[in-house]
Amino acid sequence: MRILEDLLAGCEGLARNKMRSILSALGIVIAVGSVVMIVTLGDQAKKLIIIELESRWGADLVIIENAPPQRYKHWLDDWKNLKDEDLEAVRGEIDYAEYIGGMRDSDQKQIIFGNQHVMGNLKEVDPDYLEARGRIVRAGRNLSWSDQENALKVCTIGAELAEKLFKSEENAINEEVRITGQRFKVVGVVDPKSEEIGNSEFAKDVYIPLTTGRRRFSGLNPLDEIVIKVKGSYNTNRVMVDAVDILFQRHGEWDFLAFTEKERIQGIQNIVTMVQSILAALAAISLVVGGIVVMNMMLVSVTERTPEIGLRKALGARRRDIIYQFLFETLALCLLSGLVGMIGGLGMAYLVREIVPRFVVELKDWPWAVEPATLMIAFTCSTVAGLVSGLYPAWRAASLDATVALRYE
Repeated sequence: MRILEDLLAGCEGLARNKMRSILSALGIVIAVGSVVMIVTLGDQAKKLIIIELESRWGADLVIIENAPPQRYKHWLDDWKNLKDEDLEAVRGEIDYAEYIGGMRDSDQKQIIFGNQHVMGNLKEVDPDYLEARGRIVRAGRNLSWSDQENALKVCTIGAELAEKLFKSEENAINEEVRITGQRFKVVGVVDPKSEEIGNSEFAKDVYIPLTTGRRRFSGLNPLDEIVIKVKGSYNTNRVMVDAVDILFQRHGEWDFLAFTEKERIQGIQNIVTMVQSILAALAAISLVVGGIVVMNMMLVSVTERTPEIGLRKALGARRRDIIYQFLFETLALCLLSGLVGMIGGLGMAYLVREIVPRFVVELKDWPWAVEPATLMIAFTCSTVAGLVSGLYPAWRAASLDATVALRYE
């Protein structure tokens, strides 16, 4: 109760000079508001990035690749050890897997239609790989297990190839292209949004059945990648351990790499957190400036109220009573400023969330998120600023001699 009474008395002291109190509080309001806005927008940005990355990469994917040697002795691929038999072994023994697919990269090939020649990235895959990687087609159909089992000469192509060769995606369906002299029927066009982020060649991919590629191009060449789409992201680590155990037993050595897309997503999230922290720290510097302004205002207040301090001491006020008077007055100012700053910061963050998506269509699903820790940090910062900026003025007021203070004009 005594603390509450002192805070109310502090508010009454601030009300004596409203304009000066408002101007002094402005620095704290801006500082706290900036920190709250930056941290809130940062939290929302992290959620938005995670949603986007998980929709494109998938947090439920386990990727297995060949492990390159530490030192290359030649340019041949004889260090690659993932075989088609490894894919079948993993497919037959792994539980909690929705799709298990393999991919063999056949590098760039010349794609010809009529008198047009373009270069495309030929990838030999099975239907499970396309499903696991989210290769959604927006024209035609995807590769099927029938194509795989019968080693049919069919393919799906990226949107850029479809536009270059056929002028539109719909025109590409059921047309024939020549890949290094061999005719393939186009059955689908891949949606570029389903491709990996950061791959500048994503719209130039050409997918053919794995068995067709083995017969027509690669022979017994090893696989480049095995992808497992897990039933529920909470099973991702378990599936990765099982897959690693199966391959190690088959190979007898660690000649492969296994990782999850969750690790890449977590890495990007850590970078965003670091940037967010740096921006919040820069914004918090203004809190120091605001505290100095409040301290200066309180020192002026101590000077103006010197006779009042002398009178209180003459009437029996103790040293700590004087300290509490000015300290709680400063604390009340900073707490009120912090509250206004928090509301203002949240308001600015909400405005940004509402306005920016109207100009940037890709951000239409911007999530709204406010972490309680953010508000606690802002409240703590304003409280600390009030205590620190009020200590010296309160100590100076308590140190005044009662006789000298009463005679001060």
